Amino acid sequence: MTFVFLIFVGCKKNIPEYVDIPYRELPNNIDFNIDVKPILSDKCYSCHGPDKNAREADLRFDLPEGLYKKSSNGNFAFKPGSLSKSESIKRILSKDPNLLMPPPEAHLELNPREKAILIKWVEQGAEWKKHWAFIPPKLPELPDSLPWEVSNEIDQFIYAKLQEKKIKPNKPANKQQLLRRLSLDLRGIPPTIEEINSFLNDTNPNAYEKLVDTMLNSIDHAERLTLEWLDVARYSDSHGYHADGARMMWQWRDWVIDAFYNNKPYNEFVTEQLAGDLVPNATKRQKLATAFNRNHPTTAEGGAIDEEFRVDYVTNRTNTFGTAFLGLTMECAKCHDHKFDPITQKDYFQLFAYFNNIKELGMTSNDGNSGPLLLLTDDKLDSITDGIQYKIDSLEILEKEFKKSFLSESDFKNSERFKKAKPVLHHSFESISSNKKKKILDGNNKTTVSSKLTLDTGIKGKSAIFDNQYDQINITSLAPFQIADAFSVSVWVYIDKLIPTKTMTVIGNSSVKHELYRGWDLYIESNGQVSSRLISALPNNYIHIKTKDTIPLNKWTHILMTYDGSKSANGLHVYLNGKDVNQSIEYSRLYKSMIPNAKKNLVIGKSLRVQTGDNGIFQGKIDELSIYDFEIPTKQVSYVYQQSKASQDNFAYKPFEKNYLKLSANLKELRNDKLKALDTVKEIMVMEEMPKQRQTYILHRGEYDNYGQEVERGTPTHISENINEYSKDRLGLSQWLFDSKNPLAARVAVNRYWQLIFGQGLVTTMNDFGNQGALPTHAKLLDWLAIDFIESGWDLRKLIKKMVMSNTYGQSSKTSKSLRELDPDNLLLARAPSYRLQAEFIRDIALKASGLINTKVGGKSAKPYQPKGLWIEKGNFSKDLLYFVQDHDDKQYRKSMYTFNKRTSPPPYMEIFDMPGRENCIVFREKTNTPLQALSLLNDPQFVETAKALAYRMKKEGGVSLKSQLEIGFLLTLSRKPSNKELEIMSNLYSVELSKFTENNDKALEYLSVGDYKIPKEYPVSEIAAMTMVANTLFNMDEMYTKR
Repeated sequence: MTFVFLIFVGCKKNIPEYVDIPYRELPNNIDFNIDVKPILSDKCYSCHGPDKNAREADLRFDLPEGLYKKSSNGNFAFKPGSLSKSESIKRILSKDPNLLMPPPEAHLELNPREKAILIKWVEQGAEWKKHWAFIPPKLPELPDSLPWEVSNEIDQFIYAKLQEKKIKPNKPANKQQLLRRLSLDLRGIPPTIEEINSFLNDTNPNAYEKLVDTMLNSIDHAERLTLEWLDVARYSDSHGYHADGARMMWQWRDWVIDAFYNNKPYNEFVTEQLAGDLVPNATKRQKLATAFNRNHPTTAEGGAIDEEFRVDYVTNRTNTFGTAFLGLTMECAKCHDHKFDPITQKDYFQLFAYFNNIKELGMTSNDGNSGPLLLLTDDKLDSITDGIQYKIDSLEILEKEFKKSFLSESDFKNSERFKKAKPVLHHSFESISSNKKKKILDGNNKTTVSSKLTLDTGIKGKSAIFDNQYDQINITSLAPFQIADAFSVSVWVYIDKLIPTKTMTVIGNSSVKHELYRGWDLYIESNGQVSSRLISALPNNYIHIKTKDTIPLNKWTHILMTYDGSKSANGLHVYLNGKDVNQSIEYSRLYKSMIPNAKKNLVIGKSLRVQTGDNGIFQGKIDELSIYDFEIPTKQVSYVYQQSKASQDNFAYKPFEKNYLKLSANLKELRNDKLKALDTVKEIMVMEEMPKQRQTYILHRGEYDNYGQEVERGTPTHISENINEYSKDRLGLSQWLFDSKNPLAARVAVNRYWQLIFGQGLVTTMNDFGNQGALPTHAKLLDWLAIDFIESGWDLRKLIKKMVMSNTYGQSSKTSKSLRELDPDNLLLARAPSYRLQAEFIRDIALKASGLINTKVGGKSAKPYQPKGLWIEKGNFSKDLLYFVQDHDDKQYRKSMYTFNKRTSPPPYMEIFDMPGRENCIVFREKTNTPLQALSLLNDPQFVETAKALAYRMKKEGGVSLKSQLEIGFLLTLSRKPSNKELEIMSNLYSVELSKFTENNDKALEYLSVGDYKIPKEYPVSEIAAMTMVANTLFNMDEMYTKR
């Protein structure tokens, strides 16, 4: 250590030779963000960064106060301008392993150049700068005095960097190559022969711009942008996890297509997806947009802990927001403070809180969507149901008047307005007997009891005692009630204990999780309150009321539940011991059938809601059950209570006035009409705020039940500085995101669309604009585009047009060996990018060239060819997706963006060509090169079939000349005519294959039998088979699947 100290006090330039050599090669000025911070981030932040739990020596290098902190010996971590007083500089040069930093055991040794940079930075004043991405962009000056002609501002920034590096931009691409490139980038399909000829023959100087505008305004362009957004939004047609059942979200995909087609401003496009339900006077389509937030996987696994997975879904939404819109690895701060970026765990859960306030289940059904849901009615149906509801409202006013008059009847037993009515079901629990290997209750063959259930003393005679988890009584004699049916339930219960967090079901027919617990139930809460629910589907299509009073332990209590058929929680009541009690409405939204599709029997003492976490098993005694097919009037509540405990007479008095009965019948008919109109209408998963905000806590180690400090909604502190305050909801979050002072939103969006056009972002780490991410290759260009994007009104079409109108985009992709060695990743853009196209484009080129492509826009996903047995191999509980059923009409020829995506078994061809999984937000696709890809292009039925169709088209449209037939094939597939050499090779191939197939006609027939498409019998089979081999060869030329 003395040696190092002497170096610094003697002469500041007297540094070790191994450091001095790179020191002399450093630029004149060291920039903190470009040169210094990457070193600190990579080598120092793990011990001296944002994560307080991992921080050593209470020293923090990601903030200026930590960098310049004075140590106990009077030195500083870094002392601006003083190497001798900078303890960190001494440590990085030390030869003592006990003093060396980073320590040897960290395996983060600084190389000589990195040490030299830190030394020169300290000498130059050790200036600290905020991370570049957290500083709001400012409009930079445009470079000038460039030696090359520019088309727009993009060229000015790109050429300035090339000039600095002493590199020349490439020559322009030829018109055919440029047209094909543009068509694939903007539409995902190759140009037609007509478009090729038109563009080549158009000498107007604005021909290219006119073509750009045409493509940008096409529905194909909207679909192309949507395809990229599906990755961002983790879109899938299935739930994922173990059951991976069917999910219906394609209507949201259609919304995205429509939004891009109409060039919806990007800030509105995102806002409606984040918070369309919270926009003032939100339309149905704005609410539909929020399906974006519900695209995450969900589980139906029976052993799942509901809250654990619910938290997982909120986590997914939070992480998606961070990746898609902030370009940050927010997920790294869920379990602890971020180790590299200034994002605390508190920041994470404050952001989490925005997405933590919807009523959703952690464990959903095997198949089908789960709430919150949006009914996808059209204007015509809305008009019909509105008309029905108007009539219902009118009749309900009259009904209320009748009910008021009933209350004035002092002697309802002798009134002509009431008629004595017995229950549709009654059990007094007096006997259990055996009948044909089953036990029955009270001699009723349609009421069976479990083997161990016994009787005990009751409120009147005997009662059933439930003290075993398998104790239950099943009733099959009673038809299930519908939501428009009025009914009442009278029962006595006796409980001697309550079970924390567990409910106890008295009676009900609520179904299994596969039906989202459809049915009705009457149950006792874990605190003794009495609840009743009528359920079409949890968690947002049901009504639920709960008494504020609790029932006592070790004492008989009479419960009377009444329902008026109104589908409203206001029409559902619970009375205790003959008295009206205060009750709260927990939820009131019921609009579809509540009759279970599977088991329709009533169950006493146990519920099939076990998997909701409610348990639902009753423990205690039940006696004197009566069920009535009408709503018992309030006036009779006390009477029913007295009769049920004192007499064998279980009659009640039903309103019987002629006008009332007619009104009730009409009202029920109208309610059923509305039910029928809505019951089969599809629904989509959306966001819907709960009335009362759910509490959010920091979760220690990210564990769902390990609560720490409670937090309120809030945005990340270091990004939120100097940004206006907005409402603390998702709409306010989106407004914060698109505030002009937010440093990230515009940059991240511009970067992603730059990648769409140029193959990689100006920041190559698309999902990480933080300290561990790559620095922008052209920082000023990124900021200029970001500001221009904002000032344009977030006009995405204008942004993309600017990119493709640049000379940088229009240059040739050919390059010299020296340039490839100098810039192998093409970061400087001295040439146009060239890379393999994504999976969907390759298949769509084949479909388009063959003429088979189905250009229908929107709608359900399609199921083209795939090997047998893939779904059943990975499926078990889903009924809808247990087996793959291929489409055999023109659906199978739809664009690849519409191919059905099953999370656990993605389309195999797509997977081979690097289509990512849709479990999480994806903002860039990996590009691999594997033998499977070549085998797929050669042998996949999709490519053999399209080659067959292309062969027929070549023969049909190419005339009698083989040369012209081959030219048509090249134009359709590669967007150009073949060279003479290519014509010679392909002609020879055709001749050889024709000879083979002529000699073996059966082989030709076998080859042409691949796929559903049947070739018209217009040409000899051998000729079509030979031309199919030629077409298949065209599909396997690298020019077909490579962007040039």
